[in-house]
Amino acid sequence: DSFMAKWNLTRNSKAVNVSLRMLTLVAKFIFTLYIGRYFALADIGAYGLAIAAVSILASVMGQGFGFFMGREIIGEEPVLVLRKMRDQTLYYAANYIVLAVVICGLIASQATGLETSMLIYILVLAVLEGFANMTYVNLNSLNQQVLANALFFVRAGLWVFFVIALCLVNPVFRAADTILICWSIGCFISIGATVWCWRNLPWRKAMALPVDWAWIKTGVKKCLPIWLGAMGLVGGSFLDRFVVLRYLDINSVGVITFYASFATAMFSLMQSGVLAFSAPRLVALHKSFEHEAFRHEAIKSGWQAALGAGVLAVGIGIFVPAFGYFFNRPVFVAEAWTLVLMLFGVWLKVNAEVIYNILYARHQDRAIWTGNLLFLIPAVGCNFLLVPELGLSGMGYSAVISAAFLFFWRFGFVMGGAKKYFANILKVLKVIG
Repeated sequence: DSFMAKWNLTRNSKAVNVSLRMLTLVAKFIFTLYIGRYFALADIGAYGLAIAAVSILASVMGQGFGFFMGREIIGEEPVLVLRKMRDQTLYYAANYIVLAVVICGLIASQATGLETSMLIYILVLAVLEGFANMTYVNLNSLNQQVLANALFFVRAGLWVFFVIALCLVNPVFRAADTILICWSIGCFISIGATVWCWRNLPWRKAMALPVDWAWIKTGVKKCLPIWLGAMGLVGGSFLDRFVVLRYLDINSVGVITFYASFATAMFSLMQSGVLAFSAPRLVALHKSFEHEAFRHEAIKSGWQAALGAGVLAVGIGIFVPAFGYFFNRPVFVAEAWTLVLMLFGVWLKVNAEVIYNILYARHQDRAIWTGNLLFLIPAVGCNFLLVPELGLSGMGYSAVISAAFLFFWRFGFVMGGAKKYFANILKVLKVIG
């Protein structure tokens, strides 16, 4: 069998994939409860800053090349696939060399205010997560979804149990360093396991082929708009932690990191449980010009996502303060309003993802990436304005405002074009005025 067929989808693979993703979410849920109960807020905050920095760098490094690569290797001959993966690896490596130089400069200048150890952790994790995510995308493009999600569990879920085990053996391990080291090891094992699974592929033939620099250049050019949009979306979602650190303190970052773990789980459940199944159906219906069925599918997925996210938001909004009350973490109760605002913001984002699927199916890519890029403005701007005045709740209000912007931006294009849509809004405002 060819290597693309070896791990091909089987009749039960869909259930296996969903189970693996759910297992990862369950592992992170248990881990969040554990660190919320036993870790100092400062250590939770340091972990949250590392997550934010690595997530932002993941969108910056590689210039969105994975978006281009995912389509390039589908249906290709094995040797050409390996050649392209090798070239992609070299391009990513060049990016991370530049990042290493920048991090070294930041350490020498002490410009960030972060400890040297934290900057080193961020560099190591950014590199490991970058290459691990690169292989994850490529595995999915090669119809190796089961293997991809199994390896994803290793780097995103399995390592958390080692952290918990170490902390149970000796409470001295209840520190951010333990989390970041185990996270790094999980990523390294995931990459190593990927290499081992691909050990029998025709690498020797692929390595004999020259690097296709023209192909790399073409890919970077094609991905530029998508890359800009991704940076806006990810930056707008994670820069708030650095604003909170700037105007409040590391303990406050720990609080929003704890809250964000539940909010992110809520978003991921809706994405993997509803939206991931709706998206391919919308694409297929649009291709076959079945407009009424397309409309029905969009409305159905919208109701499912809105209702499901709403139920989850209410449950989390009740559970988290109760957790803080019963386990003597009063700060999780005191900042409950911030949690409510964050959950409402995520609920709006879930609904915005429904509209994203519609735009994606209709090939309205410009509407997607411009909205994602502009999302950065209200997300960061509102945080800088509201956090100094309102404290942590200012971050919550910012989450609602920025998510509402993203929703209405995308909705405007679905309704026939942003120009017409926003012209109608202005007319309504004039009438109200």
